[in-house]
Amino acid sequence: QRNKIRLINEALETDPVDIRSLRQFALSADGFVNNEIRRKVWPKLINANTWKYHDETSTDVVNLYKSHKDWMQVVLDVDRCGSRLPPGIRASKRRNLQRQLLNVIMCVISSNSNLHYYQGFHDVCLTLILSVGETAALALANKLARNHLRDFMESDMINTKNILELINPIIIMENLQLFQALQESNVGNVFAISWLITWFAHDFEDPAISYRLYDFFLAHHPLMPVYTAAAMVLRRSEEILESERDIGFLHALLRRLPQDVPVEALIEESMALCQKYSPTQLTKWVKTVNYRGQ
Repeated sequence: QRNKIRLINEALETDPVDIRSLRQFALSADGFVNNEIRRKVWPKLINANTWKYHDETSTDVVNLYKSHKDWMQVVLDVDRCGSRLPPGIRASKRRNLQRQLLNVIMCVISSNSNLHYYQGFHDVCLTLILSVGETAALALANKLARNHLRDFMESDMINTKNILELINPIIIMENLQLFQALQESNVGNVFAISWLITWFAHDFEDPAISYRLYDFFLAHHPLMPVYTAAAMVLRRSEEILESERDIGFLHALLRRLPQDVPVEALIEESMALCQKYSPTQLTKWVKTVNYRGQ
């Protein structure tokens, strides 16, 4: 690990930053190793300017943002995220983290009036805060909202539904029997919505898994979470095929992710699927074929 950290720091210190090497490190075991390294690497991967947000941290979040149309919903979501905060932390620390989360979310949606807050964005922002701190989280969340997560921040769910549809062609090409079983149950793909809109942060209890997946997602194509969602379904194919074709049962089964998933294997499988079926191919297939009708 010590040698890997040294190599990552060398890639960061080159002019310009050696992004290609950093992306390779994101694929290798343990990714960027620890949150201290992530704080330096993650902004570089998506060209997020942390210096711009040094003065945006605020202790007076309420007076700054309480008139915003999404204020009450954001407050409710932040209040409900207690289970994702580190266990056993002092009440003062908990309140400070929730203040930071409110500030990051409200700063992003207030400075981008064309974006619409969605429930799940708070999971992304909390993961960023817990891993890299408030300032870097602000820069990252703002860049992600305008790029990687942009389709989820529309005023309707049309683009979100379109992205969910991208899971289908991968499963069809990899395991047609599995896809047919899912079709027979009419389970659809809504079970995967939280996986995509939170980058799995809502669904894994261990934050280390989320940090590792964020290493991977930040370093690669914005549609990479779609490949990970497909890989997750495919690795559970035997379990699904042996289950009754009941929409309620299968939806509940698929929603509950196995908490002991081997994350490095999942990342390898996701990358292999992306190399096999490019994002361009996926979007082309979904535009030309009605998979729900097969």
